[in-house]
Amino acid sequence: MDNLEQKLSNLPKHRLRFKADLKIKFILYKMTIQKKIASFSNTFSFHGFVAHRAWLVGLLVISMISSVSFYAYGSEQVTLGNTLYPIKKTVENAKNILTASNVDKVSNFNELSSRRLEEALVISNKEIKSNQKPEKIENNVHIVETIDKAMENFDQSVKKVEK
Repeated sequence: MDNLEQKLSNLPKHRLRFKADLKIKFILYKMTIQKKIASFSNTFSFHGFVAHRAWLVGLLVISMISSVSFYAYGSEQVTLGNTLYPIKKTVENAKNILTASNVDKVSNFNELSSRRLEEALVISNKEIKSNQKPEKIENNVHIVETIDKAMENFDQSVKKVEK
């Protein structure tokens, strides 16, 4: 190995022309860029993506959470007593926090109070379909709580208008 290095160092050192020197540098830079692009695209290819399972699991979890929260927020069937109801309330609270102007907050509170009244209607329809007596429908705790929340949202809307 030392012999090879000695022979290489003893070779005559000629300077290349400027154009040839630039051409060699250009080819070397081109090769390094191609190598970087190939390694970058390899991470996004199927084999590279499988190698990065953490990304796949993370994307899957995020998509599941977002789809469940969109379903919970948009569905009329998610009412008080449903397992997805806390997610629905969290999305509504986040929407309320992110609204900046008082006018938008008033319309948001009005929308929430109408949603709570629709939920009370859905709950009462569920109770009627389950063949309960009408006297028990009036005593249903979920209907009363939902209507109370609708009134609270309406009161908050009135307070914002007064401000």
